[in-house]
Amino acid sequence: MATRQAATRRNLSPCDRQMSPDRHIVIAMTTAESAQTVRKIADLLRVAAFQRRITQGAIAKSAGLSRSAVSEYLNGHTAIPLSAYLDLCAALRINPNDLLDEAQAGLSE
Repeated sequence: MATRQAATRRNLSPCDRQMSPDRHIVIAMTTAESAQTVRKIADLLRVAAFQRRITQGAIAKSAGLSRSAVSEYLNGHTAIPLSAYLDLCAALRINPNDLLDEAQAGLSE
């Protein structure tokens, strides 16, 4: 089963989503383009936190995440599980769809 999942992940397009072993939906990072998308989302979240003067610790507390996880997500070192993405957006008072649209628009320019 693990081999089948690995093969499936390699064939995903940048926008496809895959169920991870911990049962979170994550954006699959199987291509350079999807890695850029994850990085762009992290950048936009980080800028939003800076503009709102909200610390990673405050974001973590509001989102119910560890500060180290928030740091990993906002620095683009780790793909953001969908549930964590929604929690981060709520903590920053950002519409998750608007942020995704902005990330995709930034990549197409």
